[in-house]
Amino acid sequence: MKIEELRKEFKTIVQYENVFLKKENEERKKFQRLEFLGDKVLGLILSSLIFNKYKKFSEGKLSRISAHLCSGKILCEIASELRLDTYLKINKIKFSNKGLADTLESILGAYFLKNGFNKTEKIINILWKIKINNIYKIKVDDKTALQEWSQSKKLGLPKYILVKKS
Repeated sequence: MKIEELRKEFKTIVQYENVFLKKENEERKKFQRLEFLGDKVLGLILSSLIFNKYKKFSEGKLSRISAHLCSGKILCEIASELRLDTYLKINKIKFSNKGLADTLESILGAYFLKNGFNKTEKIINILWKIKINNIYKIKVDDKTALQEWSQSKKLGLPKYILVKKS
């Protein structure tokens, strides 16, 4: 799916384009509010999708997967697959990876407001389908692995001591 296809699906996106493209203070506030909503909707929908798909996974594993799927890295990958980066460049908008991820969240928030939960769930399922199906490739960071091992041995959480800071 590309941003052009999303525009067709989201027939009212034109009403929001000023929010995504302009950096004026009032539009910026609207953008941030939509970004907040998009972040929460995305987290809820992805959590629901993985909860239903991976019935044998523990809470910890589901949390780790959800955090990964909602991460800035994955949002940037999805935004690039949509060609949102190209769309912003064409409109002469400077952006960082965080800005790209924030814009996608803002679009999802706006989409949710206009189309409701079920349609937003369908779009997110389409956009994240490959990522959801490839969750077995997610690597656990060293700190999480240590904590999980420690707790599995009934040792409790490790205590960390700062040795040196530079």
